[in-house]
Amino acid sequence: MLAETIARAGALSDAPDKDDDQAFCQALSASERGRAFLAEYARRNRNADTEQLRAAIGQLQSPGGLAGNTADDRAP
Repeated sequence: MLAETIARAGALSDAPDKDDDQAFCQALSASERGRAFLAEYARRNRNADTEQLRAAIGQLQSPGGLAGNTADDRAP
């Protein structure tokens, strides 16, 4: 168990930092093909975020959703 925790911590420390992300973005932005890739990635990512938000709002608005579950509605 401890060995797994230490291994996970080591894996997280190898994750790219903000400077790496900026350098990668600058490298992609240097070419037309890279800019097209970034634009398409942003378009797809926005669409995924929008769908997640719509699903969450739908759950909140449904009669059995989170908005309808208050402490007064629960059975003892």
